[in-house]
Amino acid sequence: MIKPEVKFYDLDILSKQIKFRKWIAKDRRLFKEQVSSANNDSLKIGKITINNLLINCLDTKYPLSIDEIRYILIKIRENSISDEVEFNTKCDICGNIETHKVKISDLVSISYNPIKEIIIDDINIKLGEIKNIDFYNTKILDSTNPILTDLILRIESINSEIDFSYDDLVDYFDNLDTDILDKILEIYNKHRFKLDIKFSFKCKKCLAQNNQEYTDLPDFFPSKWLEA
Repeated sequence: MIKPEVKFYDLDILSKQIKFRKWIAKDRRLFKEQVSSANNDSLKIGKITINNLLINCLDTKYPLSIDEIRYILIKIRENSISDEVEFNTKCDICGNIETHKVKISDLVSISYNPIKEIIIDDINIKLGEIKNIDFYNTKILDSTNPILTDLILRIESINSEIDFSYDDLVDYFDNLDTDILDKILEIYNKHRFKLDIKFSFKCKKCLAQNNQEYTDLPDFFPSKWLEA
């Protein structure tokens, strides 16, 4: 049977070297078919996107946090479609709408400063590597608070205690004082793998400087790509 050659690209994230391929026609076809029957359910569409346009494009399973998922999807898009995006902005001051064509590398930045320990008052949390990839990925995708879930699944001990289950940890954090939980998450959030998408521009009409942040990459799916 004749098949096109598959080329994998390398992407280093933390201590992981991710290998991914470009999107193929089958990925796009399945993505479009499944999205059309998802009834505009954003949760379903998110999982459809991850399954068809990320997981199917990797050479093996990796434990991936939400921001790692977003970053890898952007890198696959960059290689599969273009390293540029074209999108409209609205001036925060005068409302003027402009079109910009920008390199993805000028919009996207990542940061990571790993820690192995979080100490707040009398709480000492030691962190390690993900041990169960399937369990981790399932919990991250189903979580309403993926950053806390990511933290919980990296915990090796709390105050030297190591005999606990995932549910035990969820219950433990659920019963912390809110100010203590917020301090723990504030520290973890500063050190976890983080993706930022930002764009700065000067309005051509009023000359105001605009600094805008995005949850998703603008023009991630160009209309021509989806129409093909």
